[in-house]
Amino acid sequence: FALSASALGVLIAATASAAWMLRRGRHAVGGPHPCLRWYVAAALCLAAASGAVLAMSLWPVHYVALKRLHLHLNTIGFVGLAAIGTLQVLMPTVAAHPDPGVTDRLSLDLAPAILGTLLIAAGASWQIELAWVGLALWLVPIVRLGAAWWRLYRADIFSWHGLAPPLAGALAGFAMLLATGALQSAFGRTMANAAFAFIALFLVPLLTGAAAALLPVLLRPGVQTAWHAAFRETAGRYSGMRAVLFLLGGLAAMLGRDEGLVLTLLALVLFVAQVRRALIGRKD
Repeated sequence: FALSASALGVLIAATASAAWMLRRGRHAVGGPHPCLRWYVAAALCLAAASGAVLAMSLWPVHYVALKRLHLHLNTIGFVGLAAIGTLQVLMPTVAAHPDPGVTDRLSLDLAPAILGTLLIAAGASWQIELAWVGLALWLVPIVRLGAAWWRLYRADIFSWHGLAPPLAGALAGFAMLLATGALQSAFGRTMANAAFAFIALFLVPLLTGAAAALLPVLLRPGVQTAWHAAFRETAGRYSGMRAVLFLLGGLAAMLGRDEGLVLTLLALVLFVAQVRRALIGRKD
């Protein structure tokens, strides 16, 4: 009962959030930014994932399939859609260089991303061939985004410092997770340490990159000053090394190697140390 009640609560909250975003978007000056639709789609995926949990108690014979549906709608749908939408607008911000194609990509690539999510979730649950079609559809926004970043931000991405490397690492990690999951499913195998691999390859690089960029704004809102720039510079030190460690840690975890945890924790410790240094160096 508690699980069903929690799932119902999340379903209502996610649906209400999607409706609220759409309502607020209609009042935006000049129309809402196309990234908003990615967040709405992510919220609806979360609602659908919660619906799958409710369905488990109604159709226990399909429990395993519905659990897989729930997991994929959460990871690829809720987290993936929100994250890829955010990456599209965050990279130009941290690189301080505009991406003239971001609006068109966000508008055109949402449909294949949503359909790809649904097909991957359904394929993982019932018919694996659907997951292959879903992977091909998801590769459209990933490849288009990766090509744009390669053209515009290659020097920032392959830098030893800065905020771009972990964001690029998150995109690469997401692509690897999709491809590896599809390959292993095709051969009837299960990814070793799948949850940890998702965290190391995608979630942690994304969150650390975003945190380094957004923490100064949260700590000191308003006009951007030299302090904000100094904070980001300090927090972004050795980010290239951290991005590599996250990728290696995630790949090691996928191979069932315990070293993956060590590499990921090492990268996190480096990030926390740089943020602490940025905070200590803060001048009020």
